[in-house]
Amino acid sequence: VEDATFSLHPKYGPCEQTDLEGRMVRAIAALGREEAESLLEENDGMVEIRCDFCSHTRQFNREEVMSMLEAVEKASASRSS
Repeated sequence: VEDATFSLHPKYGPCEQTDLEGRMVRAIAALGREEAESLLEENDGMVEIRCDFCSHTRQFNREEVMSMLEAVEKASASRSS
């Protein structure tokens, strides 16, 4: 039997920056407008996301978040028409 070890730090990563950014954007978009606006209000106009795999943290400001949500809403509207 192999010797199992426990670590609080993952042995994988770092994540590819372009893939990571896309996952973070999708995570914010998945919140929806109401939840994202609530987070912005609670956190001085910023939304912060940390990757559980590589621990990279990224902050998005209000303009970035609103732009993401608008893009998702436009894409959703064009698919439904």
